[in-house]
Amino acid sequence: MPPSVSILMTSIVNPAELPENRWPKAIPLLILIGCLTYINCLTKTFTFDDEAWIYGNEDLENPKKFYLTFANRVVVATSILMNHWIARDNPISYRVFNVFIHICTALTIYGLIRRSLLLPRFKNRFFGRAPYLAFGTALLWMVHPIQTQSVTYIIQRCESMAGLFYLLAMYGILRGHTSSPFRRELWHMVSIISVLGGFGSKETMVTFPVAMFLYDRIFLQELGQKKGFWGWWHNQLINPVYQMITQRAGAYVGMTVIVLAIMGINTYRAQAAEGGIGFSETRLTPKLYLYSQAKVIPFYIQQIFWPDKLAIDYQVNWGNATKVLDRVKEEPDGFDSEWYRNLSSDKTTSPYKPSWPIALRLKDTFPESIIVVVLVGVSLLLLCLYPPLGFICFWFFLILAPTSSIMPIIDPIFEHRLYLPILTPAFLVIWLGSSLLRAVRLSQFSPLLLGVLAIALSLRTYLRTEDYATRGKLWQTAVDAMPDAIRSRINAGHGYSVDKNYEKAEEHLKRALELSPYDMQPLVMLGAVYEKLGRYQEAEQLYERYTDYYPKEEEAISLRAYSLQILQRFEEALPWWKKLVEKKPESAATRFYLGCCYHKLNRPKERDAALAEAIRLNPEIASEQLNDVRELIIAQENQEIPERLASAQMRAEVALLLIKPEELTTTQLDTLGLLAAARGDFEKAIEYAKKGLEKSRTGPWHVVHKTRLKNYQEKKRPWEHRGE
Repeated sequence: MPPSVSILMTSIVNPAELPENRWPKAIPLLILIGCLTYINCLTKTFTFDDEAWIYGNEDLENPKKFYLTFANRVVVATSILMNHWIARDNPISYRVFNVFIHICTALTIYGLIRRSLLLPRFKNRFFGRAPYLAFGTALLWMVHPIQTQSVTYIIQRCESMAGLFYLLAMYGILRGHTSSPFRRELWHMVSIISVLGGFGSKETMVTFPVAMFLYDRIFLQELGQKKGFWGWWHNQLINPVYQMITQRAGAYVGMTVIVLAIMGINTYRAQAAEGGIGFSETRLTPKLYLYSQAKVIPFYIQQIFWPDKLAIDYQVNWGNATKVLDRVKEEPDGFDSEWYRNLSSDKTTSPYKPSWPIALRLKDTFPESIIVVVLVGVSLLLLCLYPPLGFICFWFFLILAPTSSIMPIIDPIFEHRLYLPILTPAFLVIWLGSSLLRAVRLSQFSPLLLGVLAIALSLRTYLRTEDYATRGKLWQTAVDAMPDAIRSRINAGHGYSVDKNYEKAEEHLKRALELSPYDMQPLVMLGAVYEKLGRYQEAEQLYERYTDYYPKEEEAISLRAYSLQILQRFEEALPWWKKLVEKKPESAATRFYLGCCYHKLNRPKERDAALAEAIRLNPEIASEQLNDVRELIIAQENQEIPERLASAQMRAEVALLLIKPEELTTTQLDTLGLLAAARGDFEKAIEYAKKGLEKSRTGPWHVVHKTRLKNYQEKKRPWEHRGE
């Protein structure tokens, strides 16, 4: 280093502020590249858990209730409520926020690494190089395609927000260490608030105390010079800890109080919940879960270095497995359940084991477990021999520890869990690559190679984001990655159904039923697809299977009753409606449909009793039914499906028994006219249109009924002549 620089550094406490160690273009470049990489995510749809927590979630209209459902992640809940107030169900607002969080995290990484490399610990070894190493690491981390699950998948902002707060807490301690006393306290306050925000985002923060202790001990503390056995303990542990406490007592007390308080709250909630939080349905033991992670971690590493086939999901729906097993216990000899009996045994052949392979014996984990043990061992060895490099390597395993160790979680593997761990390979690639090129005197090519790698990763990320264009396409990629993953097949079927690609939906749901013939979810979804296509006979056969497998399940009874009634098999439908009334005695709609069944069977006394009970439970039941009928008859896809029209006609007939003719509204008269026209009874339709004109002498409804009357007189159905 030139003498002038050495003299300058003696007068400046923080070398991070020197011109040689600052690169003004780094921050705007990271922001620009981040925006360009994820620009196409703004138009993508909600998917998977987004639909449960955001899209169509009525609790969003009641913030207090929503916070209760998101009690352990209140910071994320606040962000979702903010987006909801801004744009309701428009996903753009949510996605802009996700990209914003991701870019902020990349900027934090840049600042944390740059300033860490310029600490006295490294004795100017990275003087002048720190900005490049920090920028390269932040860039590769930001544009890596595996991050799409934490950015484009909206609800996974839990991971990205926790990651941002995790790094901000460390950055606050670092800045406090190199700042004046007044600013030090401000930065420590940033750390305390960040720890609180991190725990309010996701439980990933549970590893923060260990990470912070190691970082402070390795990067910020000076070692003592005492010799001997006790001197070693003094140098390595006692003196550094004493310095940490004296220098940052307030920060550590504040963070400790937060950590202990939140862990205590979560422990209390786990004890109060059945089976704990997030773990109640898993049937893996800690040992089996540990074995599974022996294969998960090498797969993670493979996906980091070769992100070819990325998937939103890798396993089945354990919730349905629980239902099946409960049914087996209930009737062990009368239920055809051999396929499922050995779910928890070492010889299981059940499709309900996760599609991700669970190793049942230690020898089944080889050679992957050897690889993991060696990598962890090398990281620990480096922590002792060369602590800074050891910290970087150990970071990967430390952040993954809550989800990739012995704690059995319902989902053994998810890509978003790599959000922070990717920092390890990103830094190692930049550091080793730069060092190698410096060694062979080709360091001028470092920016070029970084640019090529960043462009390749950005393009892969852009293409991966395109997979989120529709629900069906996204889940198709999961099926492509693991064709026999039941949950992926089911969600692909649901996705294609939402996209109205019923042919593909049928294909995936049929395959799901082949893999899991007693699974209620594909039974119901495939039945719904057949109903959309007007294939009610096939739908009823699926619902018959459902009631055969689960005769006490309310949903099964309801679907069976509806399907038989829409097929006009009223004699068969009647006992199912009676069962449903027993299950739901306070449901006015169920009583109404029971009355419809009696009406078609020409049993007026029983019909009137059922309808009287329906009115008692809900005086507006008749009007509500006519409103539903209107929605059904107006929908264009229903016009060519006789079963739907017949069902609508039946409901209208029964509703008219409960409403006096003179009390019919103009809307209801129009509905009845549309029904009459649909069945070809134009005389009756004309009659309703004329009554509508009498009710509405002026205004929009007068125009509607006048137009309807003209169509009916010409024997035209209104929906067949729109736009003429």
